[in-house]
Amino acid sequence: MNRYRQPTQPSVSQQQQAAIQRVAVAITLTGTCWDKCVIHKDGTKLNISEKNCLHNCTQRNLDVISITSRKVLEMLQMSQQ
Repeated sequence: MNRYRQPTQPSVSQQQQAAIQRVAVAITLTGTCWDKCVIHKDGTKLNISEKNCLHNCTQRNLDVISITSRKVLEMLQMSQQ
């Protein structure tokens, strides 16, 4: 009898749900950062401070998501042991 759990592959449905969630997060981040950073909403191009703000805002949010995801994964792995 094998004491160790075999890793399981996520189903196609689970993979699709994960992809949909990633897209939803990206859309939410874009909207949040857009509302925070874009001042001139006249339909022309973004100025340099708006571009920098969008970049920095998005990066900070992605960092938080990455750190949080890793922590949740660690907690799940610890609970399965």
